[in-house]
Amino acid sequence: MNSSEISNVTYCASKGSYRADIKVARPDGETWLLCTASLSEGAPTEIVRQGLLQDAVRQMQYMPEIRSGRDTLIVK
Repeated sequence: MNSSEISNVTYCASKGSYRADIKVARPDGETWLLCTASLSEGAPTEIVRQGLLQDAVRQMQYMPEIRSGRDTLIVK
């Protein structure tokens, strides 16, 4: 992940999780992901951010270009 932007962070009490849109900038463009993090309401901002980014990385690992080894996933 070269860089990322997190937007539209919301908390869903019925699911006990945060969700957000994450834009990941890559050398060949950008990818938008809908990410979730199972955390309690009022969790520290940095913990929420880390949880959402972990879900983004998890999702990206399933992308064909990453799985095939054509691209490498590097988190900065």
